[in-house]
Amino acid sequence: MALDPADARIRTRLGLALKHLGSTLEAKQALAVALALDPAFPPAHYNAACIAALEGDRDTAIKHLREALRADQGAFTAMAAGDKDFARLGGGDAVVKQALESLQ
Repeated sequence: MALDPADARIRTRLGLALKHLGSTLEAKQALAVALALDPAFPPAHYNAACIAALEGDRDTAIKHLREALRADQGAFTAMAAGDKDFARLGGGDAVVKQALESLQ
């Protein structure tokens, strides 16, 4: 089975794998490609939010989390609440609250 390099899902999974391996820069690049391929792909936005949070970039984390929440508020709210990637920004609940406020 051949992998399509123009598939945002594959690029997002690559970004997630690279993040888990500690290759933050490469993960960020893979997610940027995923979002270039499909600017509305919620999992790419969610994982880009996680990377931004790990880097301490609150504004970028909120921007990407807001886009993920716009697509599926329930799923991504629950996911972010327990995600340790958001700890540097005060925890998932705080980041979700700020992202939700910016949706209104």
